[in-house]
Amino acid sequence: MGCPLVRILLVDDHLVVREGAVRLLTGAIPALEVHEAEDAAHALAAFKLRSFDVVILDIALRGADGFALLQSLFAEDDRVRVLMFSMHVEAGYVGRALRLGARGYVSKTAPAEELIAAVQAVAAGSRYVEKCLAAELEQYEEKVDPHLTRRENEVLRLLGEGKSLREIAVECGRTYKTISNTVTSIKAKLGVRSATELMCKSMAGTIRQRQDS
Repeated sequence: MGCPLVRILLVDDHLVVREGAVRLLTGAIPALEVHEAEDAAHALAAFKLRSFDVVILDIALRGADGFALLQSLFAEDDRVRVLMFSMHVEAGYVGRALRLGARGYVSKTAPAEELIAAVQAVAAGSRYVEKCLAAELEQYEEKVDPHLTRRENEVLRLLGEGKSLREIAVECGRTYKTISNTVTSIKAKLGVRSATELMCKSMAGTIRQRQDS
């Protein structure tokens, strides 16, 4: 009896990345069918036409946000299995992807065997996070402020990286007003009154995390 066919939708706006991933995976997985999409529109169109065992999804797509596409895929079918494949290695990105429903996360700098293992695991219904990223994510989760929600901790972290509210809104896939309201809630919970004081607190937390890692 032959190996079961694995259908993959590979979403990345860089042709060289798609070609490299296809060569790698077809050489490692005997029965593989890969469909490629260069942007969110083509990815959604392909997803609506056929079923896939795994959607390999980049975060930084041309003209779109991979996180927004992730949510759109779940709106179409909440059983979708998504593996994020990105240059972003920060624990905040990994944590957010998993909270939005991704089954796995692998960086583009990971060894080839990590991507192969991740695709096989996610296709089989399991979860997979690149080993070094999983360790960083665990440390990151341990350092969050227990008084804040996950979203508030994420916004506080982004503030500590020097990002503006508009930049945070885009990265989180939220409106500017939503992020502004979240910042107001953070200030109330942490007992700070000004944006400057909050910025100092968030930057201090970011520096501590980098020193501890």
